[in-house]
Amino acid sequence: MANKDIKHNRNNVNRAEQTRRDNDNNKDLSIGLYDIDETIKYYFDEVLKLQITDSGGNINKVPVKYASPENWKSYQTNDLRRDSRGKIQLPILTFKRDSITKNRNLGNKVDANKPIYTFVDRGRDPNQRYDRLTMLNQRQTGAKYSRVLEKIVVPDYITVNYSCVVYTEFLTQMNTIIEAISYGEGGYWGDKSKYMVRAKVDEFPSAVELAIGEDRVVKSEFSLTIEGHIIPKTIQKQIQQGSSKVLTKTKIQLGESVVSDITKI
Repeated sequence: MANKDIKHNRNNVNRAEQTRRDNDNNKDLSIGLYDIDETIKYYFDEVLKLQITDSGGNINKVPVKYASPENWKSYQTNDLRRDSRGKIQLPILTFKRDSITKNRNLGNKVDANKPIYTFVDRGRDPNQRYDRLTMLNQRQTGAKYSRVLEKIVVPDYITVNYSCVVYTEFLTQMNTIIEAISYGEGGYWGDKSKYMVRAKVDEFPSAVELAIGEDRVVKSEFSLTIEGHIIPKTIQKQIQQGSSKVLTKTKIQLGESVVSDITKI
């Protein structure tokens, strides 16, 4: 029975798919909604670098915050935060995610249980011997090196809509922020070394001056549309993908020679 089990297992095991991942620096790729939220905040803080000039002539950075449901309700009802002296903390930019829509014009994963993959070449297999003598022998014999390929699943393209609210102390400060966002929209937002999405702002409504207690603030709301993609960590993807590291086939040629007397070799 033991021999039959071993034979059965050997016939059903593909040794080409059994690759080590403990010493691999290329981890499985996954992109979620949190990455898109983080991309927006990164672009506001690190690329646009929103800032205003206060009444004293000092340049202040505009803080950007993702509003939780509780905080967003406070911002909508003009219940802004105050410091220890009771002064409203301005300026501030908040945003929140409203809706997620499928974008089927860019691509389709076809089936979540059997997704489509694309391959990225990562170079030669580092476990193979590579020196000048080996290269010379392989050129003479026509052998080929094995290369490392990384499987990347076709993502799920989505359109995410955000609502943004900006509060400033003066209208001129609001104009500076709107101008910077308007000039930066239409391009790709995010860190070039990580993840980027395309952002669009179709309309900037007129700023509204509000009287909150003894303070007057300027408020502006606009909608932000993000075109991105997600690759979640799902069971279907993991079962179908297996290992994301794949090795290409190698080519080995063996020659033979015939002699009449073995003692002459």
